[in-house]
Amino acid sequence: MHPFFLPSVAGKIFCIYYPPPPDTKCQGNILFIPPFAEELNRSRHMISRQARWLAQQGYAVLVPDLYGTGDSQGTYAEANPHIWHGDLQSALSWLQQKSDAEICFWSLRTGALLLPGLLRHPNIQPNHIDTLRLVLWAPVLKGKNFIVQFLRIKTAAALTQGSNTTALTTKALQEQLDQGQTIEIGGYSLTPQMASELSQIQLSDLPLPAAANIRWFEMGSEDSDQIPPAANKLLATWQTKSANITAKTLKGPAFWTLQEPEWSNLLIDETLQAVKSVFNDT
Repeated sequence: MHPFFLPSVAGKIFCIYYPPPPDTKCQGNILFIPPFAEELNRSRHMISRQARWLAQQGYAVLVPDLYGTGDSQGTYAEANPHIWHGDLQSALSWLQQKSDAEICFWSLRTGALLLPGLLRHPNIQPNHIDTLRLVLWAPVLKGKNFIVQFLRIKTAAALTQGSNTTALTTKALQEQLDQGQTIEIGGYSLTPQMASELSQIQLSDLPLPAAANIRWFEMGSEDSDQIPPAANKLLATWQTKSANITAKTLKGPAFWTLQEPEWSNLLIDETLQAVKSVFNDT
């Protein structure tokens, strides 16, 4: 793997490039789109293992820390989805300069919510939309719902610490955001701009071509061809537009929620097969 800093729209972003083995033809380029806040830190072990495994199989994988996150320049308080779209476009351009192989986007959780904006970015190439390839790990469907869940982390922490929570509700926190106040949650600064812009995004906003090739994975208590009802509703809508969209639930931990690293080798293996299929089916 090759770590480096990539100049982007608001500052340099830290990236790790996982190339195919030497003297191996690149089977495809894969751009990872990371999740929000602590879900990223709790998932890094799975992200890096998946990226290494894909690279060993001949794929080129780029894993960026978006502006204000990880080892990149900036802070969360300075970041917003618009900047992150620019970061992803910068990463995509860099990846394509390394290899002219086709592109697949791989996202985790809220990373999927950055896809609609990325695919509408003025510098995006038409073929990235026309032959859209996606591998989605437990995608968040609505930014608004995620922000509410994120605010609950603060109310739960206050309750655990024995603080006076009479006024500390998600509604009260939302009102603070509406009044222009930044809220600190678990060491992350949630600005009014970030909350507002993320709340307006839905995965259903994704521009979906007829040739879209999507593999969607959820984690649960048992293997199943079913996914949660709200997700299944969106999936059914997508499947009326493209025949190459599948989803399944795999038995394993929701690792992005856990403080101690837990693994899902099944997800690693299934993702490799998914990547192979999205490249071979288009």
